[in-house]
Amino acid sequence: MRKSEFVTFAKCFSNDIDNYNEKLKVLSKEKNFKLDILGYLNNNLKDKIILIDHYISNELPSILIAGSFHGEEPAGAWGILKFLHDINKNDINKINLSFLPLVNPTGVKNETDLLSMVNKLDQLKIVYSKYYEPDLNNELVSIAIEPSDKSRKVTSNLSLLLKGYRKNYV
Repeated sequence: MRKSEFVTFAKCFSNDIDNYNEKLKVLSKEKNFKLDILGYLNNNLKDKIILIDHYISNELPSILIAGSFHGEEPAGAWGILKFLHDINKNDINKINLSFLPLVNPTGVKNETDLLSMVNKLDQLKIVYSKYYEPDLNNELVSIAIEPSDKSRKVTSNLSLLLKGYRKNYV
């Protein structure tokens, strides 16, 4: 496990998700973004998936930017927060702009890296596949776990999810 890093502009550590979410809430309001909680992880009200959205019109192009998919890579979420901090709210009126800033809050909070995940899966005797990259000296780059019943249910209902999309945006 690596040591979290201090985020200078935010004055907190990179794995301080509670502080991150508070700053995101404040900046979203300041910059006229709508903040929606899409769900919670592991029945923990602090580990939430948040979407912030600056929607103007169906006629404008839409962009969705997501960050921090991997627990050991918090920079995406903090980069989005820095962007919100620095952007002039009048400069974003030509597009619909949405952020899913912290895709993996539990992983970022726990600073979970791929090898830690592999060790945990081995301990729990969960079957998974490992993928190595030949161009990187056969470094482990990914794992795949058999989908859960919940994820099968979600993917089997993708057509319902897609009904709710806006033009140029899913």
